[in-house]
Amino acid sequence: MRHDCFAQPNATHWVQTANKRENCPVFPGDTRITAISVGDLLEEQKIAKPKLEPLLDQEAPHFLYTLMHMELPPMIDRLRLPVVTTASKREAQEIIRQSWRTSSRNAARRRRASTPYSQSF
Repeated sequence: MRHDCFAQPNATHWVQTANKRENCPVFPGDTRITAISVGDLLEEQKIAKPKLEPLLDQEAPHFLYTLMHMELPPMIDRLRLPVVTTASKREAQEIIRQSWRTSSRNAARRRRASTPYSQSF
């Protein structure tokens, strides 16, 4: 058994990508997740990789400058920044709400059907 373990605060950040919104459930009130939807590019928007890489190299310093000089809102709680709520996140939460309603209705029907006096004589 190892004895050189120590506690370390968790400061990791995670990214999840999926083809379907249902693959990343966002429960109502969950402040850890910011959901966005990225649609397909139109044919005229697509750039071949050999052309794209030099364009990204040119854009990188400007992008970094923007990040470094961005005004952040004041810290308000443990998350340090306000929760970002997007239309995609609201839609994902609504999907979960609807599935809860459906499953609770189905569970109630099953309970009623299984009670001894629920059947007609």
